Amino acid sequence: TLVPVKPPLLQGDRGFSRKGPGPNEYSHYVSIPRLDAQGTLTESGSRAPLRLTGTAWFDHEWGPGALPEAAAGWDWFAVQLDDGSELMLYRIRTKEGGATPFSSGVRVPPKGTPVPLAWSDVRFGATKQWRSPRSGASYPAGWEIEVPKEGLTLRIEPLVADQELVTA
Repeated sequence: TLVPVKPPLLQGDRGFSRKGPGPNEYSHYVSIPRLDAQGTLTESGSRAPLRLTGTAWFDHEWGPGALPEAAAGWDWFAVQLDDGSELMLYRIRTKEGGATPFSSGVRVPPKGTPVPLAWSDVRFGATKQWRSPRSGASYPAGWEIEVPKEGLTLRIEPLVADQELVTA
């Protein structure tokens, strides 16, 4: 069971999220950045279900969503912070490892109006790399993210580095 703690948030320009300048390089994008989550897990052969509680983040994007030709992929973060705020950032990664001008984000305070973030508001760097044994591609697998105007410094490392999604 998911119960919203915060209202839906339209990402980008009133829910229109540009990925590049081309006609199909966009998506419609809405988030609910914090939901109370409750459920049960019953294991085979177990007598009593295990009660689960936590928080969740809901994202929904639809539309063409194509990335520009100069893009190699993207790094996307949805972070729920202990103070009740949230941070969503995405870097559309160039083939050289930088960010396209369409990279951006938002900081959602515990209460009040969300603060849009331009990529120029962010200091961002990979701290680790992971190489796929299937494709041979190298991916960032650890990051340090700073948003000085929001007073944030985060170090992020995935629990599982192997999250390759091959779509072609």
